[in-house]
Amino acid sequence: MARIAIDFDGTLAAEGEGIAPGTGEPLPGAIEFLNTLLANGFEISIFSLTASYAPERIRQWLFRYLLERSVGIEVTDKKPHAFAYLDNRAIRFEGSYPSMEYLQGIK
Repeated sequence: MARIAIDFDGTLAAEGEGIAPGTGEPLPGAIEFLNTLLANGFEISIFSLTASYAPERIRQWLFRYLLERSVGIEVTDKKPHAFAYLDNRAIRFEGSYPSMEYLQGIK
């Protein structure tokens, strides 16, 4: 089946002041989305800079919410090969580059 790559902090888990990377509560719908992907045979890669220094935090988070279903989910700090990427900080490239005004307006 196809692989989907999903960013962790800010896409699956809450991020912000006082929340250690890799430990935020699931965002609304995140666990249901992961369960739906798994039930439909998708391979999942979770990518995050957090995985470069604390991959166990993400693995523990996955196990806490998905239990044994989390075993086959890849956790990496590299951009994995996938058919699609889900990331809260992505800009979709559709043939033209964003303006400086657009980039400076990103929070």
